[in-house]
Amino acid sequence: MSEREATLFGIALVADGDVDRGKGIAEACATRGLVTRFAAHGAEALEAALAEPPDVVVAALGLPLIDAPQLAGILRANPRTQGVRFLVVGGAPGEPLAHAAIDAHVAAPVDPEVVLRRVETLLARQRVGPEAPRQGVRDSDLEGKLAQLGLVDLLQLFHMNRKTGCVELVRRGPDGAEERGRVAVTDGNVVDARCGAVDGEKALYRLLGWRTGSFTFTRTRPGGAARIHTPTRALLLEGMRQIDELARLRAELPCLNSEVAIRVAAGEIPPLMQPLTREVLGLLRTFPRVGDVVDRSPHPDYQVLRTLRSLLERGILEARPGKGGPSVAAAATLFSAAQLGRLREWAQRSHGTATPIRDARLLLASPEPDATRDFLSLLEQLPEVRLERAFREGRFSSSSLGRIGRLGPEQEVGIEILHLPTHPSGEPLWRLASVSALGILYLAQGPTAEGAGVVQALRRRIEQRERLRSFHAVLEREPQRLSTREIAAELGLRADAALVRLPVGPAQNWRLPLAQLLASLVP
Repeated sequence: MSEREATLFGIALVADGDVDRGKGIAEACATRGLVTRFAAHGAEALEAALAEPPDVVVAALGLPLIDAPQLAGILRANPRTQGVRFLVVGGAPGEPLAHAAIDAHVAAPVDPEVVLRRVETLLARQRVGPEAPRQGVRDSDLEGKLAQLGLVDLLQLFHMNRKTGCVELVRRGPDGAEERGRVAVTDGNVVDARCGAVDGEKALYRLLGWRTGSFTFTRTRPGGAARIHTPTRALLLEGMRQIDELARLRAELPCLNSEVAIRVAAGEIPPLMQPLTREVLGLLRTFPRVGDVVDRSPHPDYQVLRTLRSLLERGILEARPGKGGPSVAAAATLFSAAQLGRLREWAQRSHGTATPIRDARLLLASPEPDATRDFLSLLEQLPEVRLERAFREGRFSSSSLGRIGRLGPEQEVGIEILHLPTHPSGEPLWRLASVSALGILYLAQGPTAEGAGVVQALRRRIEQRERLRSFHAVLEREPQRLSTREIAAELGLRADAALVRLPVGPAQNWRLPLAQLLASLVP
């Protein structure tokens, strides 16, 4: 054996759905003295890494069950395995890595000797770098962020491996208060859950919708009688269906903090009603707040809210004025999981993988300060929106480049909003602001005709310098007789341009068009 081929020390975990290729890599590592382990899919690799943390993981890009980027993120987030080096094999040359936790990449066709040299380099860096905190094992068996490994995936993993233990979850709610949840698992089956004052299946369905926060799994046998008896696979499928239903209807559902009252006499209520409808009406006689009705009904949240919406539409209930707030879906989320995934992919393509994932960027431009103030006053009423104090208070100028705020959950990729200066003195800053931007949102104040020319002139000036996706919003204090097509023509836009109309008068339904606008921002 030559000096260059000196014996390596440590543990290498090879994870590859292509068994022949994976075992070839494992054998090459073993010839140099590494203790090797092999896993045929991501769940098996995660189990092996947690049982005995390796020094390096070699994972195929198309790893089944838990893919390589997700596996890298989970291991890097867990104190027990956060010092593990991670090498991905497969994929085209030059293909961008899919996660900042990945240390190196060997493209296809995969040569075991090339992989071995990369492993040697990674282990050398580990020896000269900071000591990996492999001795810092906590009492918990697995810790992580829900943004990296969702509760659905976590419970599927436990179900497949027949785990027994408790998952503790914690996050910050829309009002900044700490929220906690707990899921008990026995032999891989979910047997109980609790979320605030709610327990059982109803609590589990709420927790499945959490996308932010952290989890801790401890192998300890749950105490008490099981409250959940539905098979786990069916339970998770139903939970995801309910989450999708809430997301689809979120703009139409009543607010949790709102209050409603029965507006018809008891004798006028139709006698033939569904049991859930009768139950909701009964609860409203004692609890006028929507959130209290939702909490006290044993039925799933979306069914209760949909029933309340139906009763409001039929005129049996009426909303009490001055009691607003987020809906159960809107209170927890601004973007869907799929939208966040696309934002993450876009950010990684734009910024590369040498640095941690950054937020996507949106530019906001308007020659009319009132339009900007009206837009921000609507935006800050949505969940997962954080505005800088100066912009919340309306203190900005047409000549300054400034950070307006951020859209999206904490500890997850989001959208950073920048105020683009519209004064000619600010034009030299446009190139700097436009780097890796999702696009630019132009705001106009209705009636459109008065400001259309000014907005057109601004857009032409910007387009002469920068090529960006463009979006348009018209803030309307009064209803306009013009059609959307006519407004687009006044602004000099094509009929199919990205244009929304946002009513800003009292009691106007602006949430749905604003949600549509935000959804259109996502690539």
